[in-house]
Amino acid sequence: MGDLANLCVRDLGPADEASALEVLERSVVEVPLYRWLLGDECTAEQARRWSQVLLAVHLHDGARAVFAEEPGRLTPRMCGLVLWSSTDHARGGDAGRLHRLITDMGQADAGFLRRYQEMAAADAAAWTPPASVDVVFAAVAPNMRRTGVLADLVDHVVALADRNGVAVIARASDPALAATYERRWSTTPRAEFVVTDGPRVQILQRDPVRDHDGHRGPAHAEPNRVSARSAGDRSS
Repeated sequence: MGDLANLCVRDLGPADEASALEVLERSVVEVPLYRWLLGDECTAEQARRWSQVLLAVHLHDGARAVFAEEPGRLTPRMCGLVLWSSTDHARGGDAGRLHRLITDMGQADAGFLRRYQEMAAADAAAWTPPASVDVVFAAVAPNMRRTGVLADLVDHVVALADRNGVAVIARASDPALAATYERRWSTTPRAEFVVTDGPRVQILQRDPVRDHDGHRGPAHAEPNRVSARSAGDRSS
């Protein structure tokens, strides 16, 4: 278990990409939907490219990470991150780089583009979400799991949605993760889709907060913190 007393949290920028990739490329293969997407012969290079795809799209939308200060290291080590997007603004990022990464993945695996297109089409056909903040991906380094780090990261995204008076959307291809979203963040399953020979994906929604008069509006959430008091049973 990590030492929660030496953690700091902040938003990410382009200079953090290398550290973010180290966390992501170990974690994407643990997600049933992404394991299916990357194929039976998933290589470390394909996992890294898909991690680069996620960052190419979402590093400019919303990205936040927890860092641990360790003896002997000049810079803190990233030990967890969350990526999110919002329906109230257009996605940023480098469209040309994204296209190149997807093309490279298709050249390395003949079935990748078919699976990628099926995943995107199935998701789009399943449901049209309301104005929302979408939890795209969250991950924590193995030695920091079950310390509450991941829960604190997602709490930040939920608080952002509450301040803007919009819903929170999450997708889960792991039933245990879906149950965690329902238990901790009061989400409700609103739709689902299944990919060919792959997992069932639940689309979960946490409704916008309402004030005491029943009107949708901003909530006054506490700022995001990482502390021993927030330690929970959440793991990626």
